[in-house]
Amino acid sequence: MEGLTNWDSFTYLGVPISKTNPKATHWNQLLEKLKNRIASWGANWLNLAGRIVLLKSVLASVPIYRNSLLLAPGSVVTKLEMLQRKFLWEGGKQTNKRAHLISWDKVSKPLLEGGLSLKNTKLQNLALGAKLLWRIISGKTAWCKEALWKKYFSGPRRRCVECLPTVQKGPPIFNLCRKVNEQFNSHLTWVPGNGKQIKIWDDSILGDPPLEVKPEPSVLANLDG
Repeated sequence: MEGLTNWDSFTYLGVPISKTNPKATHWNQLLEKLKNRIASWGANWLNLAGRIVLLKSVLASVPIYRNSLLLAPGSVVTKLEMLQRKFLWEGGKQTNKRAHLISWDKVSKPLLEGGLSLKNTKLQNLALGAKLLWRIISGKTAWCKEALWKKYFSGPRRRCVECLPTVQKGPPIFNLCRKVNEQFNSHLTWVPGNGKQIKIWDDSILGDPPLEVKPEPSVLANLDG
């Protein structure tokens, strides 16, 4: 007799597990957690400096764990940033609407550029996906690395991200890797070492562009003319 289970999704270690790709509704629990955290802080005793500290240390940090494993939908990123904006300008209770005096893009800029150096949720999500890819191709081999590499990529482990993934759809963690693969791959550079693994015409070496895309030296161009 076969055992049957009826379920669509559940949460395991803080991550939603579902039969299909996670939907925006699977992030509601995280959004509610942030809303309750904001409401518990209140508004009367927090000045602007205090709200900035809590925003950086708590509100921007709580989603990191989930963002390191899942690709956040655009609607969820918008809601996360909206909660941060409201808390910054309106405080915890958010009963009295206040004008947001400066655009969020300017507020998020680094301190040296006049901003508060707040984390961009979307870019943070992509950066964490790039970190996953780096773990796959670098360091010692592990079961989890080999599972992702051999099932969804092709070629040697250290060069598997240079090829297109063998499938277009996969588990949530693979979808995050696939999303950042092109940007991640374009910023990789090699340190020569013994040179056995480097393709001198195709690889970026020590930050320089590959030889095949470098402009022709003016001296050689004049000789050809």
